[in-house]
Amino acid sequence: LADWLVLLVQGGQASEADRASHLTEAIRPTLLQLGQALAECPWDKASLAAVIKQVLAAAGLKMPQLAMPVRVVLLGTPQTPSLDAVIELMDRGLVLERLRQSSP
Repeated sequence: LADWLVLLVQGGQASEADRASHLTEAIRPTLLQLGQALAECPWDKASLAAVIKQVLAAAGLKMPQLAMPVRVVLLGTPQTPSLDAVIELMDRGLVLERLRQSSP
């Protein structure tokens, strides 16, 4: 539990293998789009879920195609509980900064 709390507060660092596998050039624009959309929405699970669904629809992606890269960017791991629930628990500034930094 303590390890998860550290990840939620500080974020995590992904392995090179996870970064190479999940943070492709194809997904980077969608990560930036998600960050921009999250910057404008209320910070509650329902609103976050709605924004994630909107970004998925606009990009023509399925949840795992976006969720795994977002998890790698935010927490350093492709596997976490529900993405909207995890994001809600994290600091908004940290989430937005990490998504912004996900694309060079």
